[in-house]
Amino acid sequence: MCTVSADCTTHDHTTTRLAYNALHNGPRFRPILPSDQRRLNARSSTEKLGPPPFVPQQCGFRCGPVEIVSGGRLLLRWNGSEFEQTNPRSGTCQEGEETSCVGGIARISTAVNRLLKERPNAIFLNAGDHYQGTLWYTVYRWNVTATFMNMLPHDAMTLGNHEFDNDVEGVVPFLKMVKAPVVVTNIDATEEPTMQKIATTGKLKFLDEVETVNEEAGRLKSQGVDIIIVLSHCGLDVDRIMAAKCPLIDLVVGGHSHTFLYTGPPPFIDKPADKYPVEVVQEESNRTVLIVQAAAFTKYLGNLTVWFDGKGEVVDWDGNPILLDKSIEQDPEIVKALEPWKVVVDEQANVKIAKSRVYLDNECWKKECNFGNLITDAMVDSYVEKAENETVWTYAAVGVMNTGGIRIPIDSAGGYITYSDLLMAQPFENTWDILELNGSCILQILNMKEKLAWSGLKVIYTGSSKIVKEVKIRCRACEVPKFEDLKQDEWYRIVVPTFLVGAGDGFVLFKSCGRNHEVGHLDWEQLAKYMKKVSPILVGEDRRAIFLNENDPNEK
Repeated sequence: MCTVSADCTTHDHTTTRLAYNALHNGPRFRPILPSDQRRLNARSSTEKLGPPPFVPQQCGFRCGPVEIVSGGRLLLRWNGSEFEQTNPRSGTCQEGEETSCVGGIARISTAVNRLLKERPNAIFLNAGDHYQGTLWYTVYRWNVTATFMNMLPHDAMTLGNHEFDNDVEGVVPFLKMVKAPVVVTNIDATEEPTMQKIATTGKLKFLDEVETVNEEAGRLKSQGVDIIIVLSHCGLDVDRIMAAKCPLIDLVVGGHSHTFLYTGPPPFIDKPADKYPVEVVQEESNRTVLIVQAAAFTKYLGNLTVWFDGKGEVVDWDGNPILLDKSIEQDPEIVKALEPWKVVVDEQANVKIAKSRVYLDNECWKKECNFGNLITDAMVDSYVEKAENETVWTYAAVGVMNTGGIRIPIDSAGGYITYSDLLMAQPFENTWDILELNGSCILQILNMKEKLAWSGLKVIYTGSSKIVKEVKIRCRACEVPKFEDLKQDEWYRIVVPTFLVGAGDGFVLFKSCGRNHEVGHLDWEQLAKYMKKVSPILVGEDRRAIFLNENDPNEK
C-alpha cells in the first residue's frame, strides 16, 4: 500500500502551502479523522512568503504532492524512528562508544532549528514511518512518538506503512495527538468513514499512486500552482515510476526503501546506491524531475537546494545529505525530555539475552546471511515441541523470513546481545505462524525478485538471472532430517511471519496459495528464547542459496 498527499505554490510568490504552525500563525491541516469526503485529500492555506524557503523532510510511507515557490529552495529531510543515537551500523550506542555514534532525534532537532534560523521561511516535511524500529515504540507505542514529533517544527507530515502495524486503531490516537498537519491523498475511506472501529486496514483502499498524484497535481495546477513536490514513502523504484509518469510534478521526496543517495565520496561507511538527487528526464516533455532519499535510522539529514525558472521548471540543484555525527550537538531540551521515558526503556533494553561470538549480518537481500539463518532456524525450533508423534521430528521443517524485516545487524561478537539489540533488529512484533504451501507455490515464491531468508531449503540459482535451477527441502516426517527434491504437487508445512501471511512485500502467493493458517507466538520472544538456548551464538553461512556462474562450464 502506498499513498499520496498534496499542496501547491503560485508563480507570483503567493504560496498556497501547508501552514507552518511553529513559525506562522496560519491554519493547518487536520489529521485524517472521520469525514464525509470520499478521499482524504490534502487542503491548503494561503500566505505570502519572503525569501526562498528550505524544506527539511522526514521520509515516510505515503506519497503526495507538496509545493514551493520558484527560486532557490533548500530541502532537508530525515528518515528514521530512532529517539536515541545509534552506533555506525545503526545498532545500540554502547557506553564508551558515544564519540562514534550518530543520529538520534536530538541531533535532528539541532540541525533543523539551526537551519530554520538561517532560512526562516522554511518548510519542514515528514513523510511517515514513525512507529517501530526500537524498544521505545515497543514500550510506549504512539504516545512517545507523538510527544517527540510535536517537539519538531513540522509543516506537514504523512503516514508510513508502519503506522498501520497495530491496525487503524493504532493510528487514530496518534493522529489525534500529533500537532503537525497530516496529509494523505490516495486513501479511500468510503467503506470505513470512522476509521476507528475496525481491526485491520482491510476496509481502507490504497489507490494507485501514479493515478492519484496525476489527479491531485492536475487539481493544483488548475488553481495556479507552479511547483509540486511529491512526499513519498513508496520506495525508490516506485518513485522513479512516478517521476517518469507524472508530468506535472517537479520533485519526489522519498522513503520506505531507505536508500542512501550521495554525490561524490560518501562521508561515512554507507555506500550510495545512486547519486543525490536521482535525475529522471520525462520522455515527452524533456522535463527533469528530481528524487531524494536519505537512508534510515536518523543517520542523515537530506539537504538539497533547487532552483526553478520563471515557469516553475527545475533548472539547477545542489546539495548532499548531512551526516549527523558528533559534530552536531544533541539538543539539550530534547535530551532532557527523553530522560524520564528512557528510565523504563533502559530497564528492559540492558537485559542480556545471550552471548555471541560472531557478527550477525543482516544484508540478506544481497546474499545468504547468518542473521537470516539464525532467525529462520529459530522459527523452525519454535515448533519442534509441537511435533505430532515420535516419528516426526518437528511440526514444521521450513522457516521463511522476509529480509527487510531484519532491520539492523548485531555487532556484539565476543559480547552479549541485549533486548535493545534484539528489538532494533526485530521491531515489528509479528507472530511466527504456520502455513501449508504446495511445492509449485514454493517454487514460484523462490523465483520472485524479492529476497527471502530460509531454513530447511537449499536453492540453486542460475547466475545473474537468478532463476531457480534446483530446490531441496528438508523432510519433516522422518527420523533423520535430510534434504529431498521439492515435489510440486506435495503440500509442505512452513513457518512464516504474519507480514508474509498478509502478502507483505508483494508476496501475494503466501496469501493466495496458503492453507490451514495457524497463528503462532510473538517473534522477538521466540527469538530471545532460541538465542538463550544456543548461546554462545556461532551461526554462519552454510550454502542455503547458491548462485551458479552461467559462464563457467563446470557449473552448468
